[in-house]
Amino acid sequence: MKFKFLIKKNILMITGVLFLCSVGTLFAGEAPTESKAANIYNPANERPMYGGVKKTADMLAADNAFRKRVLEMGFTDEQAYAASIKLGWKYFHSGKVRTAIKRFNQAWLLMPEKSGAYHGFALVRVVQQASLSEIDQLFEMALSKKDLSAGTLSDYARFLNLSGRSRQAITQAERALAMDGNVYNARNQMAAAYLSLGERALGCEWARRARSAGESSVPEAEFQATCGD
Repeated sequence: MKFKFLIKKNILMITGVLFLCSVGTLFAGEAPTESKAANIYNPANERPMYGGVKKTADMLAADNAFRKRVLEMGFTDEQAYAASIKLGWKYFHSGKVRTAIKRFNQAWLLMPEKSGAYHGFALVRVVQQASLSEIDQLFEMALSKKDLSAGTLSDYARFLNLSGRSRQAITQAERALAMDGNVYNARNQMAAAYLSLGERALGCEWARRARSAGESSVPEAEFQATCGD
């Protein structure tokens, strides 16, 4: 009986991992860990919020030139912010994270009160395998902004799942779904979290919801091995 229980528990855990991976390429590489922190930074414009460094005269001049260029092109700060965020995600999803963070930094320079740049910073640092504490801090900064999106909460839930914090992942996924019932991947994160905790009934219920919503690419055999009646 004990042996059968362990096999079933392992199947639940494996299926939980599959649900984590089923969103495709949102995150690259391994799950982040404190021991694999990326401590080597690139130039200031490739660090979140320019690394918090005291800017030189040349850096300040470059900031002013960027703002001047925005005005000359007839854009408001908000329009330029939105364009920078859009470009940041384009580069991120094409694997060019160093270019992506430059665009997120430009967005942050224009409108630091908005959440989008912090969301972008957090996912770039996930890919770069930064420390959990740094990524948590960036997500928390995004979560503190008035324009917080359900997508940011869903991504934070996935990060929490990947770093082994299933209960916290459930909290953030629930917040995402309360904000937007159609938000992508939140159901997957609920399924992954409950299955990782060994709570099969709830995990499978959320797994079925994720499949109905088109969020899951878990192979049928694996799904049935865990959640088949």
